Amino acid sequence: MYYENFERLCKEREVTPSQVSRGTEISTATLTSWKKGKYTPKQDKLQKIADFFNVSVDYLMTGKEPEQDFSDESAHLIAQIRKDTELSDALKKYFGLSDAKKKHVVELINLLSE
Repeated sequence: MYYENFERLCKEREVTPSQVSRGTEISTATLTSWKKGKYTPKQDKLQKIADFFNVSVDYLMTGKEPEQDFSDESAHLIAQIRKDTELSDALKKYFGLSDAKKKHVVELINLLSE
């Protein structure tokens, strides 16, 4: 089934298996072995192909994206909360530093910002 999905993606994206091979560094011989059913793709190679087509491995294997429990907006909010939490933790650490260390951190930030 995965090779059928691979072929469909190639057709939809107007790319050849040779182009995928070059883009993923997976040999054309390996792709041919998959097509003939002589070889089962390993997870790392499936991931390279999925990344090439910008799809999930699940999609590559089944032709369907997995159901998400939350909307894209919710996923964005969760990601933002994680970033805010990381920033909050960093600020807590910063404010716990001595004045001399705070000055050093600010100097480093200014140096890296230039």
